[in-house]
Amino acid sequence: MKRASPPCLTVLAAIVAMGPAPVVTAATAASTAPAASTATAASTATAASTATAASTAPAASAAASHSPAPAATKTAVAPVKAEDGAPDLVMPAVRQRTIATYELKSAEGVAYRVFVSVPAGDPPPGGFPVMYVLDGNAWTGVAAEIARVLEYGGGPILVVGVGYPIDSLWAPRQRVFDTTMPSRVPPDEPAWKTGGADAFLTFLTGTVQPLVAAHYAIDPARQGLFGHSLMGLFVLHVLFTQPNAFSLLVAASPSIWWGGFAILPQEQAFAERPLPPGAPRVLLTVGSLEAGIEHPEQLRAALAKHPEILNGHKPEEMVALYEQLARSYRMVDAAREMTERLATRGVDAKFILYQDEEHNTEAPMAITRALEMLLFRP
Repeated sequence: MKRASPPCLTVLAAIVAMGPAPVVTAATAASTAPAASTATAASTATAASTATAASTAPAASAAASHSPAPAATKTAVAPVKAEDGAPDLVMPAVRQRTIATYELKSAEGVAYRVFVSVPAGDPPPGGFPVMYVLDGNAWTGVAAEIARVLEYGGGPILVVGVGYPIDSLWAPRQRVFDTTMPSRVPPDEPAWKTGGADAFLTFLTGTVQPLVAAHYAIDPARQGLFGHSLMGLFVLHVLFTQPNAFSLLVAASPSIWWGGFAILPQEQAFAERPLPPGAPRVLLTVGSLEAGIEHPEQLRAALAKHPEILNGHKPEEMVALYEQLARSYRMVDAAREMTERLATRGVDAKFILYQDEEHNTEAPMAITRALEMLLFRP
């Protein structure tokens, strides 16, 4: 069959995902964050950046209702009595989390939206550990809720989501640019600009991290970075180019295949240099079903909804092509093998294969493990 350059499989995964992830926008949560987060924050960003923080009413009150709400049903519940001689079980109150939203620009003029989810109350004595979550529009809400639950057994975490000023989960074209490095091999979408990973990293370390440090009490020695798919590839770029920027790096389902495995020369250059003091811990994760397309019926439905993806092909031809591409990407083996190479070179690197999970469903599990590592394994 005639072979055209198909869209990036990582972008397609967003289309065929079984369910959307929570979206965090400027109107999702009330902010009782530090007073500075409700004022203009431009003074803490670089000269080329602008930052403003927005606080709004809780999401439940922000959604307009188009029909009368049903009357609440009140049910009397008898209190649970402890057995004779047993102490009553008193559970601690759940700390509320608030989200402040910052609109920022990079030195190149690219617009970003940064979400900061902070627990109410005082920070721990050493400051909040910070987890920076890339693809913030998709994953900030997930990470914030997991962090709230983990506070019971661990402690509070500041969650910083880095996303785009959009009302959807991803900004595909800008995301592809921000996560990729220059490559001799054309990417799947030749019309899309690539090679912006260095500029995006400069934005993170030169604008976002200083902003967070200026407005919140953080522990600078406990800063993690989480990225999924193409953002997982970017996390590996951070490891190989600025390994001391974060203390923990988590690459979930990283797109190591991109550009004909263009990340591998960076890995080789990293291996030829002495391991820097204080090198970060590294975690790579992947779902076992990523070895191939597990749900072709979802792909068929996506192709029917978005016929522009077909590029003149028949749906079954594209299903077969994507199955071939998925296997050639070596999602599972490439991540496992890279972890093994890193470990032999002295990096504290671990690999987790989540059984019976696919590209999108393994991400929340990886977020949970990332937060656990930041809390319990400093």
